[in-house]
Amino acid sequence: MKPQNLKNIILRQQIISAIRHFFVQKKFQEIDLPVLKYSLPLEQNIYSLETSCKQIQDKLYLSTSPESGLKKIISQRPGNYFSISPSFRNLEAKGPTHQPEFLMLEWYQTNSNYLRTMKIAQKLIINIAQGLDNIKYNRTNNILIYQNFNFDLSLPWPKISIKQLFLDHTNIDLDLFLTSSKFSENNFNQIFLNDIEPHLSTSRPTPLAKKKSNPLYSKRFELYFGPLEIANGNTENNSMDEITSASLLEEKYRRLHQLPTPPIDYDFIKASSKMSH
Repeated sequence: MKPQNLKNIILRQQIISAIRHFFVQKKFQEIDLPVLKYSLPLEQNIYSLETSCKQIQDKLYLSTSPESGLKKIISQRPGNYFSISPSFRNLEAKGPTHQPEFLMLEWYQTNSNYLRTMKIAQKLIINIAQGLDNIKYNRTNNILIYQNFNFDLSLPWPKISIKQLFLDHTNIDLDLFLTSSKFSENNFNQIFLNDIEPHLSTSRPTPLAKKKSNPLYSKRFELYFGPLEIANGNTENNSMDEITSASLLEEKYRRLHQLPTPPIDYDFIKASSKMSH
């Protein structure tokens, strides 16, 4: 093993330990979740890896995130939970920021919303950085060093809405764009990825996020360090009808375009409808 690879493995383990310590101190319960699934939530642009077992006739799918497992637990026993789980994604280009297998942190807190989740994410990242050596984090000026980027972790962190980002970087009025004949999910994503992504967003539409008073937007944030999205969160949408409708539309789209289409995880939809936060 190359020395740099070993160094990265040790650093990764230190970060995992820091995450566990942070949430345990805040009285969150850690959950170890299975990764083999018979069905999955169907989300846009998230595709699973398939496998099989000689003793089982049905196809098996590797989990794309800890979300469904945690929500099923919360629906039966409400509380504050987190999981650091192996997750798998297919049909994504492999590179420095994309691997088919990776660890994903997910947490849920009762009586919370996307604004409180933003604050927890900030505290978590600062807490992790403070546990790193001076090569990675300068305690004097709160600078975190990652690859070729220097990130100032001093609070408050800048926030900007997706509507303002579109206006600033593309001169597009998002209210008009979202209701025009030119709008499509693909068009939106291309503009976002090419012109807007290296920013912190607070309102990007998603079917699993609770809507604001303006039905065009959702109560959601995405946190970026340079060009990298490292976290996102939202106030939960617990409308079974809306989540089911979004899942069926995604299923129809995948079958039409001959994309991987695992069975819809209806237990996940039922669990999501019972979320009170």
